[in-house]
Amino acid sequence: MTRRDEVRYPSDPLLNIRRDVRGCAVVLHIVGEIDVTSAGILSEHLKTAEALATSPAPVVVDLDRVTFLGSFGIATLIDHHQRCREQSTPLRLVATHHAVLRPIETCGLTRLFTMCDSVAHALTPTA
Repeated sequence: MTRRDEVRYPSDPLLNIRRDVRGCAVVLHIVGEIDVTSAGILSEHLKTAEALATSPAPVVVDLDRVTFLGSFGIATLIDHHQRCREQSTPLRLVATHHAVLRPIETCGLTRLFTMCDSVAHALTPTA
């Protein structure tokens, strides 16, 4: 069963988040820029996703259409990685292009995050 919700924020036209509930897993599809003005919005969506996901199913953050990932976005992802870990819920990131991969690699976070090349891969139990 899949349930989709799309939320646009009039105060931040550069961010669009769509949530898919897939069985016990939750996928957040992010479009736009994650910076100081939008990291809080992402955090709220991650909190909701964490509450909806049932361990061991993952929370998947699809960053393939993110055009900018700033330090506040990275800090938000680190914070929620820790929160998910405490709940035994995997947090998996989908990213395939430099706008997201470069900041994650530059900060030395490729070992911290479970990086996947597609949402389908992120939803597999062995990802």
